[in-house]
Amino acid sequence: MTMHVEDNNDYASDMPRPVDADSVANGSFEHLGEGQGAVSASQGARVSSHHHTPHVSREESAPMSKRVVAVIIVGAILAISISVFLFVRILNTASSVKGAGDVVEQTVVAREEPISYRGYTYELVKGDKGYVLEETRDSGNGKMVSLGELSGEPVCLVLFNGALIIPENLDDGTWDVMAYTIGSGWSKIMDHEGNALGGEGAVSEATLDGATLKLQMEDGVVDVPLEW
Repeated sequence: MTMHVEDNNDYASDMPRPVDADSVANGSFEHLGEGQGAVSASQGARVSSHHHTPHVSREESAPMSKRVVAVIIVGAILAISISVFLFVRILNTASSVKGAGDVVEQTVVAREEPISYRGYTYELVKGDKGYVLEETRDSGNGKMVSLGELSGEPVCLVLFNGALIIPENLDDGTWDVMAYTIGSGWSKIMDHEGNALGGEGAVSEATLDGATLKLQMEDGVVDVPLEW
């Protein structure tokens, strides 16, 4: 038995049509040029790899200019110079502090002896009218500068925290204590009530006990406070 299939054209649009030899010969189909159409896996990989390769511009790869190099060199030299300057300054400051710690701030010497203090020398010199306190700069030419005359005869020369203390015996049989504050001038040592310290008798010697000047008298010791 032979089966008959009815052609109702339901699949006519979807079915592939045969290609005859005449159509190929007449050139009815478009021909693909070289490089068109399907691309092999290796070609696709080459294209993809080429596409993702970073691009380096000519400007980015160019060497630094001479001006930039000069600026870098100058900056480095300046930084080194500043570092050296600060290092030397720190060393000098440390040396100054060490030297300042070696300065004697309190001492007592005999009337004929000098006292050296912070680059100057102080001494009592007897002149035609009496004793004079003289100052000589150690780094100078040796010239003495008169700081003032004393009214009496000094017993000794005392250095106490930037002041020169001079106990003296006066011609009228009394004593007092003078003070020359370096950079300020003369004054008398006062008691806590503001009265000049002094009295009858004569001072034979003086010593320092902390902030107290002890004066040896014929009838005992008199304490003269140098700080209140």
